Amino acid sequence: MHSWTNAALDLLRQVQDPEADLLIESEIAAGRLRNLYAFLGDRGPAGPEVQKWLMENRSFSADPARMLRGQRLYGRYAIQAMLALLCKGLPEAYAAPRGAAILLVSGRFASEPRVRLMETARFFQAVMEPGALADEGSAAVLEIQKVRLVHASARVYIQKNPEYRSEYGAPINQEDLLGTLMS
Repeated sequence: MHSWTNAALDLLRQVQDPEADLLIESEIAAGRLRNLYAFLGDRGPAGPEVQKWLMENRSFSADPARMLRGQRLYGRYAIQAMLALLCKGLPEAYAAPRGAAILLVSGRFASEPRVRLMETARFFQAVMEPGALADEGSAAVLEIQKVRLVHASARVYIQKNPEYRSEYGAPINQEDLLGTLMS
């Protein structure tokens, strides 16, 4: 069990996803952002650099038995869990002052709340299916990778937006993601 101190959380507020961020910057520089967005939206294949990144970033450290227990628990209470996520967890997370400021700069939740909520529900369903994460090449692992890339592209956009202020913290940082999971 981890002890979450204010100092530890402050550090996580500056941590993003360097591997995904670097790939997005590379795709932008090469003029391949449209192709990347097609892939992320299931409207096209991944380009060579994205495919390479996907292969290199498909494993993660987690206790498989613990994940399976969580997935099975979710299976028993899927409706309640989804209701809690969509009606309490996400709104609560989006109400955090710094995180909400970032969301307003991105504009995505305000302009497409239904789509955003449905994407989150689809992701949750994919990764919470018992055994879905046991295989590094599974559809659930691909969903996790796509979310990482969506967040990375949002970070680039947000940081270039003139409304973004550094006092909000690093966009879509590990503290905010942790808070969302905990809510």
